[in-house]
Amino acid sequence: MKKYKPIDLSKIKTYSAKKRKTKVELNSFAKPAVKGSSFKKFYNSLPKFLAVNSLDEVVKAILSAHKKKRPVIIGIGAHVIKVGLNPLIIDLMKKKIVIHDFEIATLGRTSEDVAEGLETGMFGMVEETLRDFNQSISVSEYKDPRGMGYELGERLIQMKAPHRELSILATGAELDMPVTVHVAIGTDTVHMSPHVDPEALGSATFTDFRLFSSVICDLEGGVYLNIG
Repeated sequence: MKKYKPIDLSKIKTYSAKKRKTKVELNSFAKPAVKGSSFKKFYNSLPKFLAVNSLDEVVKAILSAHKKKRPVIIGIGAHVIKVGLNPLIIDLMKKKIVIHDFEIATLGRTSEDVAEGLETGMFGMVEETLRDFNQSISVSEYKDPRGMGYELGERLIQMKAPHRELSILATGAELDMPVTVHVAIGTDTVHMSPHVDPEALGSATFTDFRLFSSVICDLEGGVYLNIG
């Protein structure tokens, strides 16, 4: 085996800092927020590197799409809803720019203790959610389904859910704006229920898939945001 000796650093070649190209200078540093300043001033004071640059590109792309009347599509998972970001998504929807959403609208709270629920065997077994969610997409109630997102939103409106103004699904139905739900059978607690209508579930989510595909076909010049 070859024997290695510590490298001789005296042979390192250096050059003057005056000749080096740099990316960061003092005038690009962040500026602390001061009392009475606006969010715009705070945002503009952030150093334009890495994530800030990425955020800038997203903002400009959304503005460009909005001005050109092109679609802005937001793809989200459960966590975006369960950590309380619904009002921000709904604000964007109103400016024209699923389980958890359903519980927020009907109960005003969501996100149970998973560890405790698994230990007792009762995780996801809330009667109201299992019943109302599944009945919303029952073939017996909806003879001409428009997709799961619309059906759930319409159900929340019809049942006068007390917090429906915070529901992305209900807002989508009110604004006649596509909110599509893409189901993978067995991944959600509402599938473990005697109220499940498999035929309606498959049909409703397939309609949403076709609706989503139709919107994607018109995405040229628009924006797709993958959030959470």
